[in-house]
Amino acid sequence: MHRDSCLALVEQHEAFDPEQILQFLIKFTGVAKKTPRERIILAVAEEVLDLCLRARAAIEALPVSARESPQGREALAAVDRAVGSSHVPETVGKHADTSEIRASFPAKEFEALAKDAPPELAEVLRAHLAKRSALEERVHFLMNGTTLDDVRRWDPIKDCDRIHTWVSHAFRVEGRILETVVVNRIAQSAAVSLFFRGTKEAETNATARFYDTFSLLANYFEWGEDSKRGRMVVQRMNQIHGRYYAPNAGMKYVLLQTAFTFLEGADRIGHRPLLDVERRGYLHAYVKLGKAMNIADIHDDYDEMHRWFMDFNRANKETEPIKPDTFQALTGPSFEGAMPGFEEAMRVAFRVAMEEHYLSALGYPAPTAEETQAVRSAFFTLGSLVEKLPYAPYIRGLQNNPVRNTYHRPDVLGVSERSPHMPSVDASKPNGGYPELQKPIVTEADIRPMELPVIPWSEIAKHNTEASLWTVLDGYVYDLSSWAAKHPGGLPVLLKVAGKDGSRAFHAAKHSAATEVFKLNFRIGKAAPSDAPVLTVVPATPTPGQAGASTPPGT
Repeated sequence: MHRDSCLALVEQHEAFDPEQILQFLIKFTGVAKKTPRERIILAVAEEVLDLCLRARAAIEALPVSARESPQGREALAAVDRAVGSSHVPETVGKHADTSEIRASFPAKEFEALAKDAPPELAEVLRAHLAKRSALEERVHFLMNGTTLDDVRRWDPIKDCDRIHTWVSHAFRVEGRILETVVVNRIAQSAAVSLFFRGTKEAETNATARFYDTFSLLANYFEWGEDSKRGRMVVQRMNQIHGRYYAPNAGMKYVLLQTAFTFLEGADRIGHRPLLDVERRGYLHAYVKLGKAMNIADIHDDYDEMHRWFMDFNRANKETEPIKPDTFQALTGPSFEGAMPGFEEAMRVAFRVAMEEHYLSALGYPAPTAEETQAVRSAFFTLGSLVEKLPYAPYIRGLQNNPVRNTYHRPDVLGVSERSPHMPSVDASKPNGGYPELQKPIVTEADIRPMELPVIPWSEIAKHNTEASLWTVLDGYVYDLSSWAAKHPGGLPVLLKVAGKDGSRAFHAAKHSAATEVFKLNFRIGKAAPSDAPVLTVVPATPTPGQAGASTPPGT
């Protein structure tokens, strides 16, 4: 008997499953996550033990008269007893028995000894008692949260790291979108993009870069600059960035845009308006970190920093192929395995969160009124709902993420060596022969020298293809192979000077000051003295973003 087609209509119908998308959004935004208690206990124990060791070092550094006084000897003995009785393992497993984790600070002993101790010793004891009190206050904040009324009373400079942690938690629903447009805004600068593409991080490490970046930031702001984890973050970030020649203006922009892009994106898609204290405290937290990273010309004048940031954006608003290509390469891995239609929806949300110069640089259309309303409504609903949920400890620096599912410390986050895709002067030397622990370059005097081999022209001439492309600029040999195909001026321009002297063509293009610094990362030798002819290439109109006319102020 023939089967009625009405039955087929029911059987073949594909219904939208709201539970599936809700579960995905909960996972995507992380609103249901909380930090395992055992990880928090281990991290706090590490901080207590570190405080003991720092107190001991400070006492030992005192003049003999204070260190060898009765109070000094007893203070050292008290610290040694505390350290000797501690047990702080290297790691901790899920649902581990934490009863064996022990650490204590000799607060009562220090308080008693400080009353009669020599002045220098008393000052050290009281300073470390204050650090111990600050740690207890911070742990209370991380475990119990706070209220918006409390935040209103905070000082945007003194309490900036707590404000950053508070804002990140309060806007965590929107945060996944905001952080994506933040961490990938390097694409707005052609010079920064080109250098970054030379490292191949977009192609090989985009997901890990995203999560490690925000884990480093969380460790610094959650635990504070004076904590063990905070100090490890600064050391690690200086180590990572110090492997390369980096212009101060480029570092300054990356730092400031991390704050301002989040704040202005929150204005566009946030479920509630930011308070002034939240806005200023969030920026001041990054200013503090920037100073620790040796970035020059940053300070706590919110309006001046914002003007500089916007001047940079206006100067780099032109669309160039490398910009959307870099943004797409960085964000693409975020959507692997996502449900159908999710990537398109998220990219709409990105555009709603972006300001006009960011959109212009990427060549993206401004969102329509309907798109803006849809995105804002979604985040208003989700964000307002999450604000009503009971607080649960969410310490991001201790959380699992798609690339790290075990307890980890800041000193393992980020890349551990100079990119293997970058040129090497001497592979047998640390950092491929390039200087390490470099500070951001403000003036030519900040450029650290390096030993460079002399390369004969017969060897230089062999490297004249896209796969291996060398050129000579002002007597120095540069290996451009890692990014030649992404050159904003086009690969043919570089092939004309491949294996030859390209000095005149380079100077005719009037590259930015940032490019002048970034190019040092590709310098591999000195050209041998020779009568080799200099290729005279006069390019057409300089590429936008590379020309001096579009060089941002301060670069």
